[in-house]
Amino acid sequence: MSENIHPHPGLVLKCRLRELKLAFFELALRINFDEDEMKDVIDMKMPMSLTLCTKLSQFFSEELDFWIKLQVNYELSLVAFETSYPTRIKRDIMLLPLPDKFG
Repeated sequence: MSENIHPHPGLVLKCRLRELKLAFFELALRINFDEDEMKDVIDMKMPMSLTLCTKLSQFFSEELDFWIKLQVNYELSLVAFETSYPTRIKRDIMLLPLPDKFG
């Protein structure tokens, strides 16, 4: 199983905006989307909604599934990581050397 976490779609959007030298609030205005919600997505505080995915796909002239898959892959990778976390902790603890003296 891969232990990589896919990037949050907000990070991808942030990189795109940097390339275009476009501020998030300017994009929000252009695509008629709530500025606060867009900021939360870019700051990775909330998931990308289907509405935002649709508007971004139109703005960037891309397939809708590009943005949807970014969100789905991010969420699936988080679930995979979180479900493997306790197992990795147990394994890592068992590999620690015992101290020479106790107490």
